[in-house]
Amino acid sequence: MNPRNQRHTLAAVIVVFLTLLLSACVPSFPSGGFGGSQESVPRSTGPTRGSAGTPSSLPPAPAPSLSRESAAFFAAVTAFERYLAVVDEIGADGGAGADRIDPYAAPNHRSNLVVAFEGMHQEGIRTTGSVVLIGESLAGYREYPGRRQAVRISACLDLSGTRVVDASGVDITPQTRQDRVPYDVVLSTRESPEERFLVESSRSLPELAPC
Repeated sequence: MNPRNQRHTLAAVIVVFLTLLLSACVPSFPSGGFGGSQESVPRSTGPTRGSAGTPSSLPPAPAPSLSRESAAFFAAVTAFERYLAVVDEIGADGGAGADRIDPYAAPNHRSNLVVAFEGMHQEGIRTTGSVVLIGESLAGYREYPGRRQAVRISACLDLSGTRVVDASGVDITPQTRQDRVPYDVVLSTRESPEERFLVESSRSLPELAPC
C-alpha cells in the first residue's frame, strides 16, 4: 500500500472511531459499570455475587429510597449532558485540550477518550455541531457503602447536527451513520472525591432500532 492510500485508510479508521466518540461511545474498552460486572443491574439491591458464584466482598447495600434514586437519576443526566458538551468542544478544537474531559469522565474511560482525541489532532480532523440528548430513562440504580451511587441510563442521542471534517474542511462523515442512536450509559460517584457523577462507560446498542 502506497503512503497516500495508507494515510487515507488511517483517516477512514479514525473517522469511524470519531463518529462513535461524538456519541460518547468507546466500544473497544467497555467499563464494568456496576461493580465490574457486565450483567444488567437490578433496581432492587441484595447480596451481589462474584464470577464464581460466591458472595462479593461488599456487603449488601440498603434499599434506596425513591427520592434518592430519582435525585441520582437527574444528577446523572445533567452530568452526562455536560460531558457531551465538553466532547463537542474538544472535537471542535481538533482534539486539542483533551484534559478538559477530566472532570466529567472516570479514569479508564477518560484515558480512551484522550487516545481518540490525540489521533484526531494528529490527523487534522475536527468535528462541528453538537450531540443532543433527546430522550433518557432510568435503566438501573445501585447504592454502595460510603454514599457511593451508580446509575445506568438508556439514552437517545441525536447526531444529525454533527459532522466530521478533515484538515481541508471537507466533510468526511460516514454516510452510513444513523442520525439517532440508542445508548447504554453508566455514571457513578465511585471515583469522584467530590461525589460527582462521572461517565464510566457508554456503548451504542446497534441491535435496537434508531430511537
